Amino acid sequence: MIWMSDTQYYAKSYPHIFKQMVEWIRDQREKLNIQYVFHTGDIVDDSKDKQWHRADTFMRVLDENHIPYGVLAGNHDVRHKDGLYAEYGKNISGKNALRISLTMVNPIETIKVIMISSLPAAMII
Repeated sequence: MIWMSDTQYYAKSYPHIFKQMVEWIRDQREKLNIQYVFHTGDIVDDSKDKQWHRADTFMRVLDENHIPYGVLAGNHDVRHKDGLYAEYGKNISGKNALRISLTMVNPIETIKVIMISSLPAAMII
């Protein structure tokens, strides 16, 4: 298992680091027996289209290499200043993204992954 979190500044200002992260996961998959990647939020900083495009491009490296992953909402991802939690989940398009959301249950063969966000909005959904 790999845990990613708080990549928002990489998506915004340092995309080469984000790219290196997912390429490292790809390159180490067999050696480390990586079966799943968790991203626990704050993929992007301001929920800007340019940042989402970058993040989607980099996360597709996992898709293209059949590495399953799940993503939860972070406050930076959902335009928290505007309260636009409904916009979250429309921006990571890979088949392994499994509909990023505030909660997620994802069975993978013998593993069941349950991720729950602690965002206040998650409590009312």
